[in-house]
Amino acid sequence: MIDIKNEKIVVNALKLGVLISGSDIPWSKSDFMLHDFVLEGQVILDKIRPTCAYVVIDRTKSICKAFQAKAK
Repeated sequence: MIDIKNEKIVVNALKLGVLISGSDIPWSKSDFMLHDFVLEGQVILDKIRPTCAYVVIDRTKSICKAFQAKAK
């Protein structure tokens, strides 16, 4: 079963509107000040792709329809 609060996805699958809650590199080594943030712009997406292999997303807080948690 997929944990919708801590799902690893490859950065090439990222879409605007997902909530990123972690990555494969420590936050202290990244360019990002916030630990949990909604991916809201192409500029940020373009910074993440060459830096990380995967990120951890939280579907319960994502606003992108492709990554939102399914209603029960």
